[in-house]
Amino acid sequence: MISATRLENTITLEDVIDIHTEVIANSGGLDGLSGDKSLESALFRIDHRIHYEDLNDPFKIAAWYGYAIARGHTFIDGNKRTAFICMFSYLEAKQINVSPKESEEELANFMEELAVGNISVNNLSKWLKDSSMSPG
Repeated sequence: MISATRLENTITLEDVIDIHTEVIANSGGLDGLSGDKSLESALFRIDHRIHYEDLNDPFKIAAWYGYAIARGHTFIDGNKRTAFICMFSYLEAKQINVSPKESEEELANFMEELAVGNISVNNLSKWLKDSSMSPG
């Protein structure tokens, strides 16, 4: 897992690629980036929101990472799993523990709905906050 200190402010391209590599190693699938999608651009848009729109809500930031990675389909395989781990890793770095009440199957369905655009960033942020074990 990526160190919490490393993710303190933003999730970098290197962080996401490391998380993806770990996801594929642990749960299978094809490794590598999709040739026609830009992970770097997706992450840049989030950094832009953080810095220029003064976005500072950790749940909203985590939701943007999850949304961008799941919806961006920048990897050949494992986009939803990588998005899920990135969201939780970011919140963990902010010392926020999230404990979803949903079963593994329900979480997989939730991430599928996110990937196809049926869940908004605001709804994802609310779900993360509702699943949080920390005040905020």
